[in-house]
Amino acid sequence: MYILVVTSFGISVSVVWEWIEWLFGFGAGLEDTLSDLLLGTIGAILAGLLAAWVLRRESLREERNS
Repeated sequence: MYILVVTSFGISVSVVWEWIEWLFGFGAGLEDTLSDLLLGTIGAILAGLLAAWVLRRESLREERNS
């Protein structure tokens, strides 16, 4: 569940960024948008996995110390 929340948040930020690019004319076309969204999604998935790994590691550390 934690991975899903972090990943969803990251993808949402990526989409909002694309809206900002479109509103202010920063975008360079469809290819730019698609590559930005793809890389944003990949980054969000990696961030979710990293966050879950850190959370699991910390919970195991706390179990050993108690």
